[in-house]
Amino acid sequence: MANTATDRALAMARRALGILELQAAGYGALHIPVHLQIELEEKRREVAELEARLNAPDVGSSVSTVFDQRGQTVGTQTNIAGNVDGPVLSGKFEGPVAVGGGEAVNLRGSQGAVYKPTGPVKQHFGDNIRITGDGNVVGDNNMVSVSKSQTTDASLIRSLRMRLQQLDVVEIESLCLDHFPIVYDRFSRGLRRDEMINVLLDYCRRNPDAAQRLSRLLPEATNTQ
Repeated sequence: MANTATDRALAMARRALGILELQAAGYGALHIPVHLQIELEEKRREVAELEARLNAPDVGSSVSTVFDQRGQTVGTQTNIAGNVDGPVLSGKFEGPVAVGGGEAVNLRGSQGAVYKPTGPVKQHFGDNIRITGDGNVVGDNNMVSVSKSQTTDASLIRSLRMRLQQLDVVEIESLCLDHFPIVYDRFSRGLRRDEMINVLLDYCRRNPDAAQRLSRLLPEATNTQ
């Protein structure tokens, strides 16, 4: 009944649209009155809406998709309308289920499950706590790593200072540019020689390896005096 009413409305809308188009043709494309142009647009929109309504499935009606299963013994099933690409499971399952010849794996209750890894896997659940410095660590089954910050021995720093004081500004800049570029980048224009020495020694104090490297380089530098 609903489609019949829509068919009649569509037929009348198309007829009205045809009359309006004939009237518009008499004026020509550049001389169509504004009211006639508006009526044409509204009637075309109405025709398009009625056509779409007529072609759309009647979702609100009592008509539904029917599966002819006469002569079959059917238990619990899932009916799917449309194209399906892949396995479809239906029913109640009490354990792992495999489809397509695959392997069923029970992952119930797992945390961060890793299935068939291709390389070594290390897992940890909980917070990672990193403590830098000395002292005792009391944990609650979390992973704790303790690292002690290392500094260069003060006597070595004093020895390096005495040997650096034998170099002039150009030699200190060249030394840092060639071997300690991080320190060289900290030199600003107009920095005094003693300030350059302090910057370099502060870096060596925080980096024992750099202090040892400087100690090996300085004899050669002082010999050039």
